[in-house]
Amino acid sequence: MIVCRPDPSVLRAAACGLVALLAIGTGRRRSLIPALAAAVLVLVLYDPGSRGVTGSCSVLATGALLTIAPRWSDGLRRRGVPGRLAEALAAALAAQAVCAPVVVVFAARVSLVAIPANLFAELAVAPATVCGFGALALAALWMPAAEGLAWVAGWPVGWIAWVARTGSALPGRSWPGPAGGGAG
Repeated sequence: MIVCRPDPSVLRAAACGLVALLAIGTGRRRSLIPALAAAVLVLVLYDPGSRGVTGSCSVLATGALLTIAPRWSDGLRRRGVPGRLAEALAAALAAQAVCAPVVVVFAARVSLVAIPANLFAELAVAPATVCGFGALALAALWMPAAEGLAWVAGWPVGWIAWVARTGSALPGRSWPGPAGGGAG
């Protein structure tokens, strides 16, 4: 059973996700910036076509999660926002802050739903990731268990897809960016 092909977007997401997981797991977010840079360099050398808007946003968002989000989360906690909510808000805000200029240039639009959509989707990211990697690990040992865990992973993945579809279908979901935007 093949989960996904090693397309540029999959490789990019895996590399950035691995760097982010290492940062969270080791508590050394800032020292992982060189690891992120190395991952990006390897990916661009492997597939020079992976430098588009999605690649830029993956890298920028991961960098924001490593550098900006922790400070913003601390600031929100100092203002009385509960810990987990502060972390979620800071992550969504930081990623949007660094990706929005790139999206405006390429799409000539500013999303008005990205932050709430990311907050809703974030609820399912951890279970989808843990179950997905668990299914991948189990596949080598016991395929029926792997298939069961993959089925369980489908629920949070379905939630993320539903949030994306719903957000993109909302009226007024975006605002036209500055005149002259839209590089491609």
